[in-house]
Amino acid sequence: MPTATVPADGTGSATTFSTKTPTQILRDVNAVLNAPLTATLETHIANTLALPTSVAQYLSSTPTSSSDLQYTILAYIKEFNYYTVTTGQPLNIVVTRALETAGAGSTKRMVGYDNGRDVLQFHLPGPHEFLPAFQKSSMTWEVAGIMNVGGVEVRIPKAMAYRDGI
Repeated sequence: MPTATVPADGTGSATTFSTKTPTQILRDVNAVLNAPLTATLETHIANTLALPTSVAQYLSSTPTSSSDLQYTILAYIKEFNYYTVTTGQPLNIVVTRALETAGAGSTKRMVGYDNGRDVLQFHLPGPHEFLPAFQKSSMTWEVAGIMNVGGVEVRIPKAMAYRDGI
């Protein structure tokens, strides 16, 4: 997958979102959303943005300015991101703690991707099967289950993009 570090133009030449203005953060988000569009020659557009939990919490609790305390940076991103502006559809934002240290040098990472079946496929080779109930004690019953999971296959790697250092 295409990977890059966000520009170091925050306070003190930092890359983290906590040191940047809402406009710079939106630019960085749009860069990760536009990367699949460019890499696939406009075949796939990123409709999903995955963020680390701490970054999502920061964006959802920080106002865009001191004069407008009700409009958060996350609301600003939801309204003015490239995907929503061009398609009129809301951007799907996913929050996961797995991205807290997934970037280069254990930095925070955001991911923009086309969440379509032709891009990503979760394989489930067998249905969930329950075994017969087993009596563990006079008042306790246990029902075990078997489930096979085959993982996630990324079919079109260029329809995803990583941005590190956020």
